Amino acid sequence: MKYFCLLFITFFSLTAWPQQADTNYLKALYDRCIDFDESKADSVVICANIISSEAAKLNYDRGEVLSSRLRGISEDLKGEYDKAIVYYFQSLEAARKLHALNSEIAALTALAYVYVNTNTPNRAKDLYIEHPSTATKEK
Repeated sequence: MKYFCLLFITFFSLTAWPQQADTNYLKALYDRCIDFDESKADSVVICANIISSEAAKLNYDRGEVLSSRLRGISEDLKGEYDKAIVYYFQSLEAARKLHALNSEIAALTALAYVYVNTNTPNRAKDLYIEHPSTATKEK
């Protein structure tokens, strides 16, 4: 009887303990969509919307970072560079709020890529000069 009570209490405490939501599928969806080509630019937006809505339901704080970056990628694939820049900056700001260095670097890299592709490499240079701490931090 003593073991039964101990087992019951253990089982009850494990089931009552709040479980962390599984966000691996959101990361996997992001990883899959990030490699889409121009023909799937609209699918990238759909993935971004899914990540955004599911992240809100799960209180996943990196959802905004991931979905903004995907929206930027989609606009980049469509050749809408001004819109892509806006989304990349949203991703950068969201990453900064979370102190997510890898995401900050990814956003800065995407911005630099767009600036170079639009023949404005000085903007990319200025961006890295403005944010030297991000560019030089260790991972």
